[in-house]
Parts: sequence; C-alpha cells; structure tokens
Amino acid sequence: MRTLISLMLIFVVFNFYSCCTKKDCESAGLYDIAFRNFNQNELDTIIIYSYSKNSNFTVLVDSFITNGELNNSGYCYVYTKKSIPDFDFKIILSNSGQIFNITDVNIEEKGCNTCFPYRPRSDYYQVISNYKINGQTNYHSTVEINN
Repeated sequence: MRTLISLMLIFVVFNFYSCCTKKDCESAGLYDIAFRNFNQNELDTIIIYSYSKNSNFTVLVDSFITNGELNNSGYCYVYTKKSIPDFDFKIILSNSGQIFNITDVNIEEKGCNTCFPYRPRSDYYQVISNYKINGQTNYHSTVEINN
C-alpha cells in the first residue's frame, strides 16, 4: 500500500510540474540576411526593399539603404528591420548590380530546453526552415546569399 501511495504521489508531481533545463532561447535569424563570398566593394551600398508577402513585388512596404562590413570569417550580416518570414524582399547590391529576390520564407517551431515529462508552450522558439532566393529553394536557418 505504501508503494502504491508513493507511486501515485510521484505521478501527480510529474503531471503538475515539468522539469526543464533553463537556457535562454530566442528566435534567431528572423531579421538578418547573411552575405557570403562577396568582397567589401560589392557590399558598400545595399538597397533593401520589403514587399507584402505573396504580392509578386507589387505592394512596397518599406525600403532603405545600408552598407555591409565583412567579419573575420568572410560573412556580412545585414539587419532587415522587418521580420523576414512576414515579407518578401528585393536586395540590390548597387556597385555590382546584382539583384536577389527573397520569397517563400517558412518557419518552424523548435523546443528550446530539455523538458520532462512535457514541453510547455513557452519553451518553443521560431527558426527559418527554408526560403527561396531568385526562385531557388534553400534549407538554412538563416537567409544566406552566396556570391
């Protein structure tokens, strides 16, 4: 009888309380575009247009001009000011004339911590699962434009 009561108590405790590791997770890569294998001159003037999603680039929402700085690993990250999954983007590298259309950005939810016996809703975060650049599907968690 004592064993049965102990097992019931353990069952009740696990059903009401979840044990999760406590690392801080947040959605990443939803506002940045990475440029790879470009030279600094090509990234000097970057024009970013954001359009209503699925508008075939006809409903302009915002635009701005920025520049990029290559980091030590040869990447340049540019902040888009808008959540990438919520818009379509046209990126123009002014010095080279290259144009990149970013569309069909999909996200997925992932669990952040190791939880037992269940994962609370607050433990999920969003990451990019795939997207298209000029019609080509890419599977990365960050929008990455390669030269």
